[in-house]
Amino acid sequence: MVGRTVVVAVLAALAVVLPLGPASAHSQLDSSIPAAGARVDSPLTMIELTFNQQIGAAFATVGVTDSSGTSWAAQVSKVEGKTVGVAVSPTMPPQQYTVAYRVVSEDGHPITGSYDFTYTAVPASSTAVPADTQSTVNAGASESSATAPASSEIPWPLIGVLLALVVGGVVVTLRVGKRSRH
Repeated sequence: MVGRTVVVAVLAALAVVLPLGPASAHSQLDSSIPAAGARVDSPLTMIELTFNQQIGAAFATVGVTDSSGTSWAAQVSKVEGKTVGVAVSPTMPPQQYTVAYRVVSEDGHPITGSYDFTYTAVPASSTAVPADTQSTVNAGASESSATAPASSEIPWPLIGVLLALVVGGVVVTLRVGKRSRH
């Protein structure tokens, strides 16, 4: 009887803990245009980020800055399902740029990150003028990605609590089993 109870408790614990891996994974950036590390030699008017889950439109922020910190992106121009797009100034001069983003996925978790690309195209106008709207991502870009949970991070405190509950349940079951035999 006690052996069967222990087996049931262990199976219940596995049923609770095993699905936490992939099922609890947060949203993450799947792809971008331009891609991280890309060299872009044609005129660029839009940056697009595609995530693996739906993105909330209310809190999506994407910024594009050059090495001096000048913003070259307008406010987020579109959020469609999993894709977030931001218009960039057609007068961007050739140099390296950083795309920084902070969005909230459908599961309610913020996703922050950044990547660089190199723009080599000649600007549409000889006078380079940054976008008038300074992106609010500059503040978000300075946040360390350590402040937001990584997309593959396992919720160890939750697993610890669940395991403590299972172990407590096994102990109680064993004690009740001993008392019923006496």
